[in-house]
Amino acid sequence: MPTPFLLAELVTYQDIKEMLTSTRRSFAMVWKASPLLATATCVITVLMGVFPAAIAYVSALLIDAVSNAVRFNYSSQHTYYALSLVILEATLILVSTLMGHVSRHIGAQLSDTLSESVQHAVLSKLVSIEYFHFENPEFNDKMQRATGDPAKPLGTVRMWLGTAQTVTSLLASLAILIGYSPLILTLLVISSVPGFFVNLWSGKYFHELSLKRTRDHRRQSYIRYLLTASDSMKEVRFFGFGKFFLSEYLGKINALAKENRRIAIQQSGIDMAIEFLSMGVLYFAYGSVVMSAARGTVTVGQMILYLAMFRQGQGAISGLLGTFSGLYNDRLQLRPLMTFLDFREEGPAGRAEAGPAPGDGLRFIDVEYRYPGTDAVAIRDLNLHLRPGEAIALVGNNGAGKSTFVKLLTRLYLPTRGTITLDGLDLNAWEESALRRRMTALFQDYATYSVTAGQNIGLGDIDKLDDEAIWREAAQAGLADDVIEDLPEKYHTLLGRRFGGMGLSGGQWQRLSLSRAYARQFADIIVLDEPAAAIDSLAEAKLLTRFRAMIANRIAILISHRFSTVRLATRIIVLHEGRIIEDGSHEELLMHGGHYATMYLAQAKGYSDAPLPQP
Repeated sequence: MPTPFLLAELVTYQDIKEMLTSTRRSFAMVWKASPLLATATCVITVLMGVFPAAIAYVSALLIDAVSNAVRFNYSSQHTYYALSLVILEATLILVSTLMGHVSRHIGAQLSDTLSESVQHAVLSKLVSIEYFHFENPEFNDKMQRATGDPAKPLGTVRMWLGTAQTVTSLLASLAILIGYSPLILTLLVISSVPGFFVNLWSGKYFHELSLKRTRDHRRQSYIRYLLTASDSMKEVRFFGFGKFFLSEYLGKINALAKENRRIAIQQSGIDMAIEFLSMGVLYFAYGSVVMSAARGTVTVGQMILYLAMFRQGQGAISGLLGTFSGLYNDRLQLRPLMTFLDFREEGPAGRAEAGPAPGDGLRFIDVEYRYPGTDAVAIRDLNLHLRPGEAIALVGNNGAGKSTFVKLLTRLYLPTRGTITLDGLDLNAWEESALRRRMTALFQDYATYSVTAGQNIGLGDIDKLDDEAIWREAAQAGLADDVIEDLPEKYHTLLGRRFGGMGLSGGQWQRLSLSRAYARQFADIIVLDEPAAAIDSLAEAKLLTRFRAMIANRIAILISHRFSTVRLATRIIVLHEGRIIEDGSHEELLMHGGHYATMYLAQAKGYSDAPLPQP
């Protein structure tokens, strides 16, 4: 933590450079969001800095005009002059008020427009980032910080505009006060300095505190999700562990609140001392002006004008120093957003749309994968050639590396070591959309989407999202046609209870997800991870029949724990602790008597020992 009031520690050249860079980029973001609104905000903000001094000056003239009218027995000349000053002051106040309302209206519009623009930039960055980053807690912390306040750049711009307004106001005040007392002006400046240093220090301290709390805030959001989301609520209610998570949630809130109270008490003490200092200097200036008026060296109107200018001048100086410290600290708040938008992929940036050896299929060459930040090896020494026309089943115990294999194959993960090629070309050299067009997949942890049933399928080929012919063909292949026929509006039925749509069972959702995979009809690599996990045995038989009919010259990879499904593959690969330990057909592996045979016979025995149902 920085030492309070130590300028050399608080203000560095690098920090100043970062502040100016953040300012430049903030102005660019605001201008990009709406050039017209940005220009109007700048003009109005600066102009409004003149009005306080102008109104105070006219008020002083008015007071002296009234005094002169009384002294000269209410002469018409002085009376009409005083009346004209009233009209002028009222006009200035009216214009100032109108400009204030216009400024707030324009500011609200600009804030909304900027929020949309920044959120679009952040979300565009998110959808372009490689999948494996999202499994990294540190990346998720950065993402949380970056998405906190999308209108934050406007705050920086407003500070600079406020600075311009304050400078205008300060120059107007100095023009009036310059001939009165240089000593008092100096005291006004000095009295504002302690608050400036405190603002620098507290901004840096609270930013560091916010960074430390990011993981706690993400944990709180997670618990709120568990206690409110429909997909988790049934277990929360059934097993009754809501109080367990609620206790953790309240514990974190109480701990943070206790620390916040401690910090608030310390901050209040410092702020109070600074305010007393400022108040003492201000009333010393007041006393000086009052004594001058009592001696007759200044008029009553001048006295009131000087009093107003002293207060305005002190406020302007404090505002300038506060704005600088705000800008200086604001760069810390903008840093997560700027860092996130500047994030550059270290992963593949290929441009190729075809390989040098068409039809060669997929090759894994000495592939290894370690989870980032750990020594855990999920895949090791993997050498494999998958050819078009093969139906490959991937089997193994839980944790054998099957899901990691799929993520490597689909380039959601990048190998820690080794190479994966498609048609003789490293996957990293392929242009992403070209590579994705070659593949389709049903993942074990498939997602459900609150859109229509047809769109749930059409998302598999986003370029033909609303093509109903593809919906129907894919639904038939994925066994979702019967599910959709029972829906009230068929393919146009909104699904998911979150937004008032139809709810589906797990098996029905899986059929839709499988159909979504089949909607990508041009793909020649098909990956199905546990496609029959949530469907009955009769539906499984239909699924396999249709699956075999679709293989043709494609590479089909099937992952399943059901050996009734696995045995129909032309080739079975057995993974164990991240390595391939067996590779062959069902009959060959049974004759080999190895790991596959043991698993198959154990499952078959479970079926043969089951009692038959009684008539």
